Amino acid sequence: MVCCCTGGAPLAPATALVNATTYYASQTIAGCESSSRLAVAVTVSNPAAPTGNATQTFCASDNPTIASLLATGTAIQWYAAATGGAPLAPATALVNGTTYYASQTIAGCESNTRLAVAVTISNPLLLQVMQPSLSVQAIILQ
Repeated sequence: MVCCCTGGAPLAPATALVNATTYYASQTIAGCESSSRLAVAVTVSNPAAPTGNATQTFCASDNPTIASLLATGTAIQWYAAATGGAPLAPATALVNGTTYYASQTIAGCESNTRLAVAVTISNPLLLQVMQPSLSVQAIILQ
């Protein structure tokens, strides 16, 4: 049995792909490599982080949640950390003084960087208005 190959060495599984590069795949059966290789053109996407205000303020009486946060992008996901972690559920209550992080996913690729958003939740005190007694004097000039 004669095996035919066209040279080169296989890529290691952990090899990072390079954008706009063509790679070639072959098949090996019973120790024999296929005589032809399949050309695979690679496009590596790296979407930018979504955009938005880095500080967002909410009223405590509105019971703000992750769904209250605003960012512009596609398929926004919110996280508790700048990298890693699991997306936060939309119903998760926001915590005053906490920074949340948004990514976006475009064509199945999630952004490597995240938009940081610092949250302020204001809880204004209920003001009691007291109306003092007014004394009005009028002077009529003639």
